[in-house]
Amino acid sequence: MKTFLIPVDFSATSINAAEYAVALTKQIPNAQLILYNVFSSISFAALTEKEPGSRKMVTDAELSALRNRLDITENQQVTIESEEGSLIENIEKYVVSNHIDMVVMGITGSSRLTQVFMGTNTLNVVRHIKCPVMIIPPEAKFIGIKNVLLASDFKDVARTVPFASLKKVLDMFHPKLNILNVDSEHYI
Repeated sequence: MKTFLIPVDFSATSINAAEYAVALTKQIPNAQLILYNVFSSISFAALTEKEPGSRKMVTDAELSALRNRLDITENQQVTIESEEGSLIENIEKYVVSNHIDMVVMGITGSSRLTQVFMGTNTLNVVRHIKCPVMIIPPEAKFIGIKNVLLASDFKDVARTVPFASLKKVLDMFHPKLNILNVDSEHYI
């Protein structure tokens, strides 16, 4: 069974990433998708301290509604999970403790400045977790995976290339692997 974690903050971008993940995994036998939300301890005016677990109940209801809107096949199992805490720390722990094979998440922002602020969470997930992360642009629609690009400067390859993650992706989707040499010393 392959397990995919889809962080959802209920933005249009994260919902599109969830739809993309469902389409991506339709051909993977017994694919398990987890719609995942991390909420902060900030309380809404309508949800007072007298209602313990209210944030979790509201979040779980929204995740369930999203799951019901997705085009899921009998080949896919979609579950929901929400927890309080810090997004990066929680995802990092969740990936390790639940043997996640891939994280599929959206990124917002078309300009470089917007991506610095809006895409910070996504880029921090990439930096901190030890499994493949597929980043889905806001308007992307799944049309198949035919090619994978590995960019490398060919320096200290054994240490810098994530071979285990790369093998996971190649084994899951069977794409063609392209390797691009990045050489900052020469410009062509």
